[in-house]
Amino acid sequence: MQNRLMTIVLATLLFTACKPPQPKTTGINNNIKTITVSKDSSMVNPMSPTLGSSGVILSSDLTLSSGTKKRKITQSQFDRAIKDIKSIDLSKLKGKKHPPLLGSSYKSVSIKTDKGSYFFSEDSYTDYPPVIERLADKIYKINSSLPSPRSDGKWHTLKELKEYVPSNFILKDDIEYLEIRLYTKGEREQNYSTKYNVKVRMGQTPLESFDAKLVKEFKDVKPDLSKETNLKKVAFCLMNGCTHLIGNGFMIKSDKKIWKMNTTQDILDMIDEVNTPAEVRLVLWLHNDKFGNYEKEKYQYRKVSNGYEILHEYENSLSNIGECGRFTYEMFVGSDGKISKNKLLKKSTENVGCLAMD
Repeated sequence: MQNRLMTIVLATLLFTACKPPQPKTTGINNNIKTITVSKDSSMVNPMSPTLGSSGVILSSDLTLSSGTKKRKITQSQFDRAIKDIKSIDLSKLKGKKHPPLLGSSYKSVSIKTDKGSYFFSEDSYTDYPPVIERLADKIYKINSSLPSPRSDGKWHTLKELKEYVPSNFILKDDIEYLEIRLYTKGEREQNYSTKYNVKVRMGQTPLESFDAKLVKEFKDVKPDLSKETNLKKVAFCLMNGCTHLIGNGFMIKSDKKIWKMNTTQDILDMIDEVNTPAEVRLVLWLHNDKFGNYEKEKYQYRKVSNGYEILHEYENSLSNIGECGRFTYEMFVGSDGKISKNKLLKKSTENVGCLAMD
């Protein structure tokens, strides 16, 4: 019995001695001050890295700097970026060494906290630790969403929704790609057409970059057109009947699983905060219940502290359904994607083709 006990004790000690040390995470709370991510096509001194033309600085005061450009980001964007490094011992992270590679590309990540500074590089001899590589990707992902709404107090024109590129929309961290598809049916048709038009594409990952099998599966997903569906559910009626329009959202998550959505709120939930001109334009489109476009329609925005003031100007003649005239409405879009005001500021019937009735 005594010999058996000694064997167990020795085996336990041997296992403990052979077990590699694990980084401590308990009780660590890195108070991040700044993170500098830079790329340089030529080698630089690792002890004194330069920002370079492709460098990005993320600061705890919620600013993101790139070259001479500086803009504000949201607290949730900052928190998502640093989530993986918030509670790990940065001093224990080591890059992966490998035989020298061709080329002289050099990348670096410098992290400053209240406890000290930490530097990581990826060059011809070393790769980032995986967690640092993810950190750099997230910061570049945020930066790629430029341009952001201008906050100079002036009015700026919003483009048509189709003119914005997918990277102008900042989706939640685990969503790689999202698109909104529109389906139509005529007055005498029982069901919506299986053919669809992709109205908007969103995300940092282009659809064509996914595996061909996944792309085919994604394109073939059937919509959810149940009675709860309210995503762009509108109709346009003339003398010969009505044309109905309805939408669905489809997304690919980071685990490569496909999800579909059938309500306006579903789409808004996938955007963390409305923080770019493209997202402002998307909100206005989602809440617009008309089928087509008015004549001479224009949206202008002005950034304020808690959202965006909007001026909506358009003309509507007798040839269209609805009130005839030239209109200017004042609206407000919150950072939560809700429209809280739609006030008529000006109306005119001059030179629009309207008829006065006695």
